[in-house]
Amino acid sequence: MNGQFEFDMLYVVRLLRLSHLRRHPQQHTIDADCFLCGDTKGRLHIDLDKQVYRCNRCGEGGGMLDLYSAYYGVDRKEAYRQIMSSLGSGTAQARKAVRRIDAPAKATAPAVPMAEIEVRHAAYTALLNLLSLSDFNRKSLIARGLDAMAIEKNMYRSTPHSGFPQLAQALLAQGHALQGVPGFYQTDTGEWSIHFLTFWPGTLIPVRDQEGRIQALQIRKDYAKGNKRKYYWLASGDLPNGLGTGAPAHFVGDPHAKEILITEGALKADVAHALTGKTFIALGGTPQFKGVLPYLPYIREYGVKVIEAFDMDKYRNEYVQKNLVSLWTLLKENGIAMTRSRWDPAYKGIDDLALHTHGRL
Repeated sequence: MNGQFEFDMLYVVRLLRLSHLRRHPQQHTIDADCFLCGDTKGRLHIDLDKQVYRCNRCGEGGGMLDLYSAYYGVDRKEAYRQIMSSLGSGTAQARKAVRRIDAPAKATAPAVPMAEIEVRHAAYTALLNLLSLSDFNRKSLIARGLDAMAIEKNMYRSTPHSGFPQLAQALLAQGHALQGVPGFYQTDTGEWSIHFLTFWPGTLIPVRDQEGRIQALQIRKDYAKGNKRKYYWLASGDLPNGLGTGAPAHFVGDPHAKEILITEGALKADVAHALTGKTFIALGGTPQFKGVLPYLPYIREYGVKVIEAFDMDKYRNEYVQKNLVSLWTLLKENGIAMTRSRWDPAYKGIDDLALHTHGRL
């Protein structure tokens, strides 16, 4: 066991349902697909000696409690409580996980190729047309500064509570392909369904490209207080014929803009754009800075001015600072300069600032 805790990293890993686990006994390491960024190539690296993890794709990392916290969306204190509770009960989940991770490695099924953007856009648009937006979620969006027209235009919807196979069948009946569309998968009976997490209801947020096509869907949880993760992707990378999203960056505004602000979070960008009229690229999260890559040729070719607009905790959060440096380096390597921005820290995000200054940045 770890000297500081009554458990170690291996025990924590056994409590998770990580996809495509590959254990390397001689190196005392484990590789798996990353549940944070949707990686399906086993780039989540877990070091059992150092008791740490890091995704070599999105850069997220930390210790045992951080891994458990990120997976289940709880804070470190609650993570510790739940892990200790499992130690006392010897849960069936833990016993099953022990058998799974200690079993000899098996060849994994070939990765499902991502469907073309036109296919994903059509399937997601049709899905959103079958869903509605609850009064609760609508009021939350209005409180953030969006009006009825923007809410309708952006196609926000509430996650459904049931009927997932029926929704998938309705899309198939309309002629939409679901193979290679993140969030869709096939059940044990071969029936197509959608990987909605009923214990995390929330608002579906379309993540669009520069042409306005939906690349993926992000979900903002209805209830996520404190340091709990507020967003997750509609993804199915750990399920049959499913896959992760790849964490694409969201584009909102003028596709021919000469000035673009880079922030984090599609909804934040939507709100800031609606209030200011400015154009934004929004990362899925600060670790997912490589989401800007598809937009770099346009930025470079047309000499677009790039302004960083991360939340103001960038000045005190070391993880955000690290990811900001990585973004800065990536842009510099591609011949693109980025201007930093700063505002009254009383307003955490660029959307908060826009709301309280009536759109004047």
